[in-house]
Amino acid sequence: MIKLGHSRDIEAVHHLPSEVVEEILENLKVLDEEYGEDRNIFEDLGGYVVILTKESDLKDLSSLIGGDLITEAIPEYVDIIRCVTKEVFTVSLFLCGSDFGIIAVIPYKITPKYLLSYA
Repeated sequence: MIKLGHSRDIEAVHHLPSEVVEEILENLKVLDEEYGEDRNIFEDLGGYVVILTKESDLKDLSSLIGGDLITEAIPEYVDIIRCVTKEVFTVSLFLCGSDFGIIAVIPYKITPKYLLSYA
């Protein structure tokens, strides 16, 4: 799992398709503008973006959002990103408080099926 908190961290995901990088960067810019470029992403308000890279990351994400991702965590939204490379990803927002959220980018092939019903 890759965790990004600021737009300056985007270099860590340039190996992903450009459509996914653009989505991540857009979300990071909003977090930086609204909550500050120097915030501690784990202790201050705002949140961060996580990119899941393998199926075992689903369990780690469940721990971060405080609910079982497979059966009970309710996202604010789920969008599907279809890339020109034919790769498909989902991006979901999980609110973990009134001013803290985790945006999860997940390869479609490991996205829990119930999350797709929110897309």
